[in-house]
Amino acid sequence: MLENEGILLEDFISITRSGQPPYEAVTISGRLRCRFDVNIRVAVTLSVSYRRGRPYLRGEDYNYHAWLSTTGQQIIRYDMAHNWLGLHRHTHDLATGSESTSVVALGELPTLDEFVRIADRMAREAWH
Repeated sequence: MLENEGILLEDFISITRSGQPPYEAVTISGRLRCRFDVNIRVAVTLSVSYRRGRPYLRGEDYNYHAWLSTTGQQIIRYDMAHNWLGLHRHTHDLATGSESTSVVALGELPTLDEFVRIADRMAREAWH
């Protein structure tokens, strides 16, 4: 869908599984190249547990990071890099370079598709 809309230009995402039941993990990692010079790095780790033979996924670590590739200017990032802060968002004003940080509830974490759209919108608005 993002490709059909002209937002996603290249996809270098891989999904890997490691471990054996009952201690499995799924890692989604890589990079996306999007229009308006936006690059997005993705690093998500999910744990897999089994109940009655059915797998259940639980998010353990999230990092969505968007920036402009030619300048390196940060756009937006969701991560859990600071354990004391938990899941949070860094938003950068492309006009001033200022940054704001806010705590985010897990239920407010955008899907990867939504995150790509947010970064695309922020870059598009900065161009116009």
